[in-house]
Amino acid sequence: MINILHLDTEGGWGGSSISLFKIVSSINKKNFKSIVVCRKNGPIIKKYQSIKVKVEKNYDLYSFSAKAFINNFKLFITTIPQLLFFFRGIQKLIKTIKKNKIHIIHLNFEGFFLVGLILKIFSPLPIIVHYRSTIPLDSFTHKLIANITVKYVADHIIFISQTEKKKFFRIYPNLKKTNSSVIYNISTIKPLKKKLKKNNDLVFIGNLSFWKGVDKLILLAEKLKNEKLDLKIKIYGDTRGENKFKKKLINKLHELDFKNIKLMGRINNPEKIIKNAFLILRPSRLNDPWGRDIIDACTAGVPIISTGNFNDIIINNQNSYYVNNFKISKVFLLIKKMSIDKKIYKIFKKNLIKQSKIKLNTRSNINKFEKILEKLN
Repeated sequence: MINILHLDTEGGWGGSSISLFKIVSSINKKNFKSIVVCRKNGPIIKKYQSIKVKVEKNYDLYSFSAKAFINNFKLFITTIPQLLFFFRGIQKLIKTIKKNKIHIIHLNFEGFFLVGLILKIFSPLPIIVHYRSTIPLDSFTHKLIANITVKYVADHIIFISQTEKKKFFRIYPNLKKTNSSVIYNISTIKPLKKKLKKNNDLVFIGNLSFWKGVDKLILLAEKLKNEKLDLKIKIYGDTRGENKFKKKLINKLHELDFKNIKLMGRINNPEKIIKNAFLILRPSRLNDPWGRDIIDACTAGVPIISTGNFNDIIINNQNSYYVNNFKISKVFLLIKKMSIDKKIYKIFKKNLIKQSKIKLNTRSNINKFEKILEKLN
């Protein structure tokens, strides 16, 4: 039996948490025993308890990930208070490692690089680092952290797509010798064979954030209204600190009083919402067409309209669409096209499901993860 300690940064409030849960719940329990440590309290804790996986809370663990298009130094300054109790969190973590006789540590988010660095000083255990965020193309902070992670922390790195792996080593060719793998996130959604009724929902699921481009959906709602296209935009999620943006968004929606767009709040069953949606919208200003929403939509066979230009799942004009900067006029025409042409919609649906069976297959991706564990043990 190989005992693995998984570190979760979100507590169930984001895609990385849900993706980790899919791994832990799918892994072979006869050969591997998972213990999960959550940095935040959240709905994922009860989910682990429901499948009888041991879960602990450790709120003193530090996490920092460099982002694109923002001042990472200012972002780092905001995280300094977390460092005050950092070593208390490390002490607690070391006790957890010893008590549970851990063999391998899995950092489920690259932001745990500092935790991994300290653990390497006190423990000889192998460490797996999961790169889950979109990698910035030009960031000194990310370069510094990436070099620390690869050279001093990770015994193996996991990327969530071939696109991100290629990008990483294109930016950091000096790190190519590191052991790495691509393991796609998995989804347990089963596509609806036949919708019970016509669904007019255009769905966004994610953080209420400027960078997620949620405000663009108001312009889309206005276009739908003016063109008398009977579809409704439903926005699921909440903010993670961008309270001013959220307030501005709410005020704008209240002022316009459109009947075809609504804030639905955060939900615990996004899979059900996604598989019943007509389309998934991803208007991100970061041009990152990758996330838990895309994974679930692909598996459910629900077409997507996203910013960006390439990833491993969305194949433009074959199973979904990319729209540069989420240009509203073009997005509208594509939505109208799919709402009228049922043949195209069915082809896209079929192609998405086919793609998910190839890339997002649960057993093949879990087998890859298990082989990494066996090799490192």
